[in-house]
Amino acid sequence: MKIRIVVAAAALVAFAVSGCSSPESNASQPSTPPPSTPTTTVEPSQTPEEPAPLTCDTLVTQSTLDEFDSVGLIPAEDYESDLRSEASVEAKFFDYGGLSCRWFLPNSDWWVTFGYSPINAEQAALVQAELQAAGFVSSPAGTDLVFSLGAPDETRTHNETYLFEDGAWFHSQELAGIDEIRSVIAKRR
Repeated sequence: MKIRIVVAAAALVAFAVSGCSSPESNASQPSTPPPSTPTTTVEPSQTPEEPAPLTCDTLVTQSTLDEFDSVGLIPAEDYESDLRSEASVEAKFFDYGGLSCRWFLPNSDWWVTFGYSPINAEQAALVQAELQAAGFVSSPAGTDLVFSLGAPDETRTHNETYLFEDGAWFHSQELAGIDEIRSVIAKRR
């Protein structure tokens, strides 16, 4: 009886082993999956997003816009066409890929302007010559060049200031306004 059990067990093992393989099975495929090894996922490099196009509402800070709103200044929607019809040097902000913006108090002569655009050396020389011909006086400010008409007087109610730096130019009534624009532009770069 013991021999019968051993033979039966051996036959059962032989049958089980032969039943596990078939003629079509591929010997290179393991019967159990290999243990999973962690894989490193390589993230595609992110290209920095281009900032949204510059607008009058993004050329200055939100606090400046809030201040304008609190005193009743509104944007001049047709300012570019006004500059072009006057053949103003400020129209070149648009020509060179930037913009110039004006906010004004209706029924008054109170207004503010802010302008910025990239500019190359040849364009800067042409604009600077136009400004000098219009009576602007230039003065160095570190590596920058400032053009100004000076303080307002009885014939002029607004100061006009332009600042040129390597690759860009700016416009406002005073340097504090230009500093604000430069700060906004620097954050976009």
